[in-house]
Amino acid sequence: MTSMMAEAALHEEALNEAAVHAYLDILHRQIETAEGQYLFNFDQVDLSENDAKVVPLWTDVPGQGQLVTGGFHVVIDGDRTAQIQGVVVDPRYRDGRRMRMLLAARMNVLCRLGDVDGFALAVRVLPDGSINVRGHRLFSSLGFADDQIKRIPISGTRLDRHFLATVEPDGRSVRCLLMRRSADAVQMTQPVCLEG
Repeated sequence: MTSMMAEAALHEEALNEAAVHAYLDILHRQIETAEGQYLFNFDQVDLSENDAKVVPLWTDVPGQGQLVTGGFHVVIDGDRTAQIQGVVVDPRYRDGRRMRMLLAARMNVLCRLGDVDGFALAVRVLPDGSINVRGHRLFSSLGFADDQIKRIPISGTRLDRHFLATVEPDGRSVRCLLMRRSADAVQMTQPVCLEG
């Protein structure tokens, strides 16, 4: 019986690893599009170094079975705030309701487990003052509130070099709108989070 359990555990680990690679592949492909200006270019090393938990968006694709068609990752920082990062969906399978439901479900799980006191994320603000409207709308629908505009220095490395075309006039930073939501608010509105 133990060998069957070990085999099942190895299968699950391989499935999780494949899901992480599929998620990162979608993220890296999005970086090459106009929407890439809203995303940091995370890779496996970034996820490992930050102990990030990848939450894949699975889709039943006719003729192909279950595929990872998007996802996001969560990093829980020292003050028990879950940082939601890298939210991406393959444009061929984009359906805001499904990603919204996945985000709401994951936030609810983290709240029930008592792992977090709140949630935070950043929505990119471009030099002309426009924001990632799709992302802002999604997160606002989940009860996130605008907190503050923050400048983030860019390093010109793989993580952010694609931002150079849309860097702030200072040539060294980008702006993001920080959005927050408390864990209590998630728990109090759980049924509302999952509505379409």
